[in-house]
Amino acid sequence: MRDKLPQLAELAARNIALAESPVEAANAGDAIPWQPYAHALLTQYTAAGKTVFVDFTADWCPTCKANEAVAIDRPETRRFIADNVIIALKADKTQPAPEVDELLRKLGNKAGSIPFYAVFPAAVQISRSCWMECSRRRNRLSTPCGSPFRRSRFPRNKTNS
Repeated sequence: MRDKLPQLAELAARNIALAESPVEAANAGDAIPWQPYAHALLTQYTAAGKTVFVDFTADWCPTCKANEAVAIDRPETRRFIADNVIIALKADKTQPAPEVDELLRKLGNKAGSIPFYAVFPAAVQISRSCWMECSRRRNRLSTPCGSPFRRSRFPRNKTNS
C-alpha cells in the first residue's frame, strides 16, 4: 500500500484543482462506506492486515467540508478506496469526542486541529509500544511504527520572519 500513497496524494491534489461536473456526479457510483471511528475498530482492521483511512472532521468545520467536496467525495477517490479495499473511518468531532482527541494526540496533533487525515498501511499493526514510540519521535510524521515519511518542512521566508 505504501507504493499507493504517492498516487493517493497526487489524486487528492489534482481533485482540489477541479470542480465536480454533473456528468462526474452521475457516474460517481456508490459513496465511500464510512464507519464511525472507534479505537477497537482501528485495532481490529489493522490487526487483520487492512489499510485504514481516518478522516478527522466535524460538521462545524468549513475547511473539512471544502476538502470533502473537492478531494475526498470524488469519483476518483471513491474508486481508489474501493479498488484498494481501504477501510474508511470517520472520526467526527462535531460533538465532544475524547476517543478522537486521544488519537489525534497520539498522531502528534496535540492541538486536536482538524481537518486531519491519517492512513494506516496494511502492513502496520497498532500496539501500545508502537503508539509510545510514535509520540517520542517529534521529527517524524505521526504514523505508526517507524514509517519512513518525514514531516514536510516549509522554508521560511526571511523577509517575513
